[in-house]
Amino acid sequence: MQISILEKLFAKSPFGPLIEHANKVNECIDLITPLTEAWFREEWENVEKLQKIISEAEHQADIIKLNIRRILPKGHFYPVPRGDLFRVLKNQDNMADFTEDFAILLTLRKTTFPDTLKTDVKGFVQKVIKTCHRSLLATKELDALLEASFAGPEAQKLQTTVEEVGRLEYEVDISAHSLVKKLLLLENKIPTLNIIFCMNIIQTLSQLCNHAENLGDNLYHMIISRK
Repeated sequence: MQISILEKLFAKSPFGPLIEHANKVNECIDLITPLTEAWFREEWENVEKLQKIISEAEHQADIIKLNIRRILPKGHFYPVPRGDLFRVLKNQDNMADFTEDFAILLTLRKTTFPDTLKTDVKGFVQKVIKTCHRSLLATKELDALLEASFAGPEAQKLQTTVEEVGRLEYEVDISAHSLVKKLLLLENKIPTLNIIFCMNIIQTLSQLCNHAENLGDNLYHMIISRK
């Protein structure tokens, strides 16, 4: 029977496949910036192209996710609770899903934010990306954490990262609230459907960060469950 790449990764590290999945999710996140730039420049063909690339990366992440579920059977010993591994996987999966949702939204209707708010939106999007990158970075540190027996400086480093993710997610919430208020102030100047569409975009990106924060919480739980 042929051994899959993920099974080989598990042979090397109990966290190898989760890190592989995080890398694929990160590919989705990395495309948010060029997608947003194409959207603001109203390069709709490029928006469609980037959406397809994101959807393909999300599909590849789904394949990794399904294979992880297949090779994490009950009754085996893992260095952390099996449920924790699945919760990490689920939130990483949600991050890929909401990135794809954001990309698909931009292809449904040729709508951009009002010019007066584009600078605010760019700042909001960059906060979203930073939050996600920090959260996924924590997953990538799991091998080093295992080598340190989930204690000492490596455990403190992960805790610090998780706290930073929580702070960044809070900043995203504040930015989202501010953007919505500014949008509503324009309700007599731009079509209502435009406002609703832009609010959906804000909500989708905010939910993406909610899952990034949840991922950080899941990873921190791995540490305290070992104590």
